[in-house]
Amino acid sequence: MNLKTSSYRKNFLSEWATQSTQEIDKFNPQNVTNSVWALGKLAEGLKLPNDVPQSFLSKWAHQSAQEIDKFNPQELANSVWALGKLAESQQLPNDASQSFLREWATQSTESIR
Repeated sequence: MNLKTSSYRKNFLSEWATQSTQEIDKFNPQNVTNSVWALGKLAEGLKLPNDVPQSFLSKWAHQSAQEIDKFNPQELANSVWALGKLAESQQLPNDASQSFLREWATQSTESIR
């Protein structure tokens, strides 16, 4: 099985997203960050549009925005990097990015004071 094979990749991402979306409220900040970072890496490496599960990204953004005060600087940076990669590959819904980025800007500004 090869992750670059379209049907396998879509099935894997679909199953992963379903499970992750159900469990994301149990994730700690590192788990949340690692999840979106991995999607960003996939988007960067595969350069194939429309494979990232939008339902997960929306849930991720909501969960992250609620817990962002617990993120350390590395988790904040990795999350923004991942969002950039997802946006670059046109796989990031605006509602997901905007709520997180508002909270990210506030948290990041406070952490550098």
